[in-house]
Amino acid sequence: MRHSRLLILALGLVATQPALAAMTCSGSNVSLPFGLYDAFSPVPLDTQATMSVSCTRVTNPPSDNPPAKVTIVVGVGASQTSGSVQNRQLGRGGGGGLLNYNVYLDAGRLSVWGSSPGVDTISQTLNIPNKATRTAVFTFYGRLFAAQDVMPGTYGDALIVTVDY
Repeated sequence: MRHSRLLILALGLVATQPALAAMTCSGSNVSLPFGLYDAFSPVPLDTQATMSVSCTRVTNPPSDNPPAKVTIVVGVGASQTSGSVQNRQLGRGGGGGLLNYNVYLDAGRLSVWGSSPGVDTISQTLNIPNKATRTAVFTFYGRLFAAQDVMPGTYGDALIVTVDY
């Protein structure tokens, strides 16, 4: 059975609902703060943040059932500002500026994190015994590209993070 949760990067929340008759999963909100950006710096500004997804299995007789397996798949949608996964942008509050950035699956920031299962998403499988909770932790790697000539201000974007299990 497949279930989805939507989280909005930096702004979202998740409500817990049953994943299976004997299991519930919930995720934490995630914010990816870049801090201060120096438009004259020749190096990109990198950051990272983590999101936890916890799944709890309630007892289903008999209590000696083997652990249940649940695979959690996480995808990150397009930038609300640019409408793109490959070319995400932060928009300046009040308008008048854009900063190019992206979110990656890896610390080397080589693979852009998208929302196509089996292509540019990430997954973890948990083995959950009766009356137990297990947690999967996913790390988001962000990069603001260097040498972007932008006006001072506060920049932001919203991304929808989809959690399937």
